Order: sequence, then structure tokens, then C-alpha cells
Amino acid sequence: IQPAGSSASSGREPAVEDASVPGGGPGRMGQRPTALPLLCGVLDSDSIDSFGEVWCSKFAMGDIKLDRLGVLVCGKGECLQDRLGEFVCSKIEGGGAAMGDTGVVYCFGGCEPATVDYCVRGEE
Repeated sequence: IQPAGSSASSGREPAVEDASVPGGGPGRMGQRPTALPLLCGVLDSDSIDSFGEVWCSKFAMGDIKLDRLGVLVCGKGECLQDRLGEFVCSKIEGGGAAMGDTGVVYCFGGCEPATVDYCVRGEE
């Protein structure tokens, strides 16, 4: 298990608009539908964008989070928010993450920043 390094908090991915996806891709959160169909390996309330689209990590046991700017970001494994407010995730698909006493995130296989590049639209 390796702690998230300082590069994890500085490797922030910007919100990206994708013209091929209705609504422009994972984006800011808005109203959520009342019923959530199971479309992802891991599905929670952070999986719905402001257009009601369901998003997932492209990794079967990956995680998805809503960052402090309201952008959906994903990881290969579990993602946790570090003491600087950034989400970092295990570099290993399905790998775990834990928070230390001082607010440092430790990840199985090392940590990497959560990114919109690992998010995909859910499928029926």
C-alpha cells in the first residue's frame, strides 16, 4: 500500500465536454431520477449527471465520485478524497483505498488521481 503523493493532488483533470455524448459527457449534478436501474458494476447516487444520464467507471470494480467542482470522476479501484479535497484512487482495478490518521490516502498498488477519462455512460 502506497500513500497518495503530492503529484496526485496536482494532476487534476479538467472537466471535458464530449460532443458525441448527449449533454456533453459527465458533468455537473442536478436533479436525480427517483429510480436507479443497475447499469454499472458499482452504482451510487454519484453516478447520475445533471442531464439524468447514468455514468460508470469503465473498470468493472472501479469507483465514481462527484468532485468539489461538481464533475463526475472515476478510478480503476476505490477512490477517496484526500486532505486537499482531491479524489485519488487505487491504480489497481478493484483495489482498495484507506484514509490514514493524518488525512493521507493509502491505495493498494499506489494511488492516482480520479479522472473523467475513466468514466463511461452506463448501458442497459
